[in-house]
Parts: sequence; C-alpha cells; structure tokens
Amino acid sequence: MKYLPRLIILTILFVISNSCGEDTVDLLPPFPTDAAFYNTQEEFQGSVFGIYQKLQDFYRFNGGNNFLHDLYLAPDDNTKASNNSAFANYNQFLNLGASEGEVRRFFTLAYELIGRANITLDNIDVKSDVYEDESLINLHRAESRFLRGLAFFRLWNYFGTAPVITNGFSNISEATEVTNSTGVELLDAAIEDFTFAKAELPASWPSESMGRATAGAAQGFLGKTLLFRGIITQNNADLTAAVTEFQGISGYSLLDDFGDNFDEAMENNSESLFEVQLSENVQENNVWLSVEGFPGNGDTGGYYGLFDGTFRFGAPILRATPGLVGAFDTEDPRIVDTFDPADSSIVKYVNRPSSSGAGPHLHNNSRVMRYADVLLLQAWAIVESGGNLSEAIGLVNQVRTRARNSGETPGAFPADYPTTESDPTVVRNWVLNERRIELAFEEMHRWFDLRLLHLTDRMDLTGYDFGDPGFFYDFQDYEIVFAFPDQEVEATELNQNPGYN
Repeated sequence: MKYLPRLIILTILFVISNSCGEDTVDLLPPFPTDAAFYNTQEEFQGSVFGIYQKLQDFYRFNGGNNFLHDLYLAPDDNTKASNNSAFANYNQFLNLGASEGEVRRFFTLAYELIGRANITLDNIDVKSDVYEDESLINLHRAESRFLRGLAFFRLWNYFGTAPVITNGFSNISEATEVTNSTGVELLDAAIEDFTFAKAELPASWPSESMGRATAGAAQGFLGKTLLFRGIITQNNADLTAAVTEFQGISGYSLLDDFGDNFDEAMENNSESLFEVQLSENVQENNVWLSVEGFPGNGDTGGYYGLFDGTFRFGAPILRATPGLVGAFDTEDPRIVDTFDPADSSIVKYVNRPSSSGAGPHLHNNSRVMRYADVLLLQAWAIVESGGNLSEAIGLVNQVRTRARNSGETPGAFPADYPTTESDPTVVRNWVLNERRIELAFEEMHRWFDLRLLHLTDRMDLTGYDFGDPGFFYDFQDYEIVFAFPDQEVEATELNQNPGYN
C-alpha cells in the first residue's frame, strides 16, 4: 500500500478549495480553504505568519523524543552524546536512514514550510487586488520567499538532491510526480529567493514585529548561499559576489560580551540578523499569529533539554567533544558561555537565569545568524576568492578581540592572528577553527562546514574521529547526505540517495 507523502499534505487544502462546485458533494471542509480565506490583506498577513510558525516547529519540544537538536548537532565534531543514550547513534551516523523518525520529521517540516510559502505566494499572484495597502504585496512575497529560501538552503545541506518545489499543486497527481533536484539546484532556488527578499524587506521592524525577516537577514543568507555554491562549483564569480553581499550588510555590530548573545534578556540585539522567536508555551502555537479565525494563536517554546537535562532527562545528554575542548585556548572567555570545563556539558543558551524563572529556557530564542557569523563567512569568502588575506585575517581578529574582552576582566587570549600570513590554506584553517569555537552548539553551522569541506576534498571525513578519539566513527561517503523518508520515495518519483537503498 502506498501512502500520501507528507510533503503534499498542504496541497489538499488547495485541491479542496478548487474542486468544490455543483458537481461535487456539498460538504464544508473542516478548515478554511483558499477561496474562503485569502480575501483580505489581514488574512494574507496571517498566512505569512503561518510560515513563521512552521519554522518555529523545527525548535520546539514535540513530546516523546521528537525534538531535533540532536539531529542538528550530533553528527558534527563538536558534540558527542552519552554513550548509553539513544542519541549516541547520531554520533556514529547510525539511525539516519530512510525510516528514522527525526530525519523524516525534518524533511516533513521543511516541505510543510515550503508548501505554506507556495500557497501564500500563489494566492498573492491571483488575489493581490484584495490588498488595501499595495506596499504589503511585495513585503508578504519577500517574507514568504525568505523563509522558503532558508528551507531550500537547509535541504541541500542535509539531503542534497531534495526536490525544488516553487508552486502549489492543483491536483494530487502533480504532487506525486516530484523528482530529485540535481547539483546545486536547491542553492540556485535559495539564491533567487534571498535576492528577491533582500530587495523588498525592511532594514528593521518596530518592536511589536521584532524578529521578522529583514533585508540584513536576507543579505546574510544570500552571501552564505553564494559562498557555498561558489565553493562547490569552483565559480569565482559567486565567491566575489558573496564578499560583496557581506560587505554590504550594515546596521549590525558585535556585542561587547560574547555570552550576551545567548541571554534571554538580550534577544534580537545588534548582533542578531535573524533568530527564531520562541516563548514559554510548548504547544503547537504561533507567537506571531493573531488573525481571527486562523488556527494556531499563542506561543511556541523551544527545547534545550539535551544540553542541561532539564524537563525530561535529568542529566545532560549532549556534551562537548575533546576535539572542541582542545580547539579553545584554555583562557578563552567564551568557554564559560559554551561548555562547562568540569564535565564538558553544554551551557550555551542555558547558563543564564531565565527572566521569568520558568522552565528549561523554553523561551530563549534560537540565534540563526549572528554578525560574528557574517564576519567569519566574509573572511572565508575572501580566502576562497583569492582576495586580500590580511583583510580576511582582520575580520577573524575582530571576533577574537571581542572574545578576549568578554567577561568581567579582559584578558590576552585568544590573541590576534598575524596579518602578515600569506598562505591561504593556513588562513582558511584559522577561519574554520574560529567558526568552530565561536558558533559551537548553534544549529546547522559546524556540520554544514564539515560536509562542504568533504565534498570539495579539503577534508576527508572517512576515518575521521569527529572530535572524539575514544569513540570512533566509521563514516561512509554516502552519509554526506541523509536518506529520504521511505514513504516519500514510495509515493513519488523521488530516487533514494545512494547508499540507503
């Protein structure tokens, strides 16, 4: 028996709304249809907020063991799981196959988000005349495309050949005909989306809309995606374009103290280009949505319980690897806001008191892109494009300067790198090491960097100890991408990624 693939669930709403007529059964659907819903600009706003809600679902606690922090972190060389934990399998790239629940859930959430974006965009195209304020039309398009572009970028980094879907389906057969993308088509689609979003999004939002996508966020991800595509395709035009995008980002600055970035009281600060807005409630609700008649009002909580063991496990499950611990200078002030030197447990996001005093930091926003990330990506792009190495080193040193001046007493470490270094390989390694320690335990950084290095033969992950010499990982080449869920392969024209058949 074949089952409907989860990625087409949202098309049912589109099909229902376009198939009810005199020749069909006169039954009301149990939820708003396209025809009944997209009739005011406020309802379009609610639809856009519904896309944000789906992004929040990637971070929340979902009952049982259905949270995705371990999937984001455990396969890299910064994070290890307790050896007696089920999550230790991810450290060994086990249970990442076609039937694994968290891989399947990530895939499903990504295409549910893409589906919501596509339905919103399709309806804007045919119903834009309902807008009273025409300036909102392209704004709603831009927010939808930014979020869809983020999903495309992540799908390429996890699945490689996942489908590129840029419109809603008019019937179920169209949904079952989806096929694999090839090469960097997902990155191509993300670049198109981020380019549009950069031009149409505002530089900032008023306080009541804080956290919505901005032009700076779109430009940051546009630069990052260009960098990734340029490295993979060895296209120097992409690499120089990435440098230009990063140089054009303005209005952001490094905070004085590194640890303030992960303090709930310091959310949406001057260093943050984009973060997922999380609140204390753990239900499937949406912190943005207030449109009457549209389901999902309320708040959405995140989950960091694998870090400090709260709420479910009673003890930390994920810890820093010996490799990450050794990558830090022992006097680096960032350590106290990254991991506990006594037991290597993760403290980022969870080591500062919650302002409400409630729960295991369920309402501490996940920082998706920070200005420190931008500076290091810019340095990387300069190295890859054959640019000025002294300039690249200076960008890395900005991050290191902030690091050594963090905390109560500024110190001498980490020291600046010498700007006279002329070997691009050395400077690239400095950049990548700084990214490793600065962005440790922030989702979807280190693994994405590692796989990019492996795909371009700059690092061989086969035989690599992934930061933990005492716990060997028998990595295989095919594991550079995850498996597509079984039910998607069975019900569509998708070909399973090699190695998982």
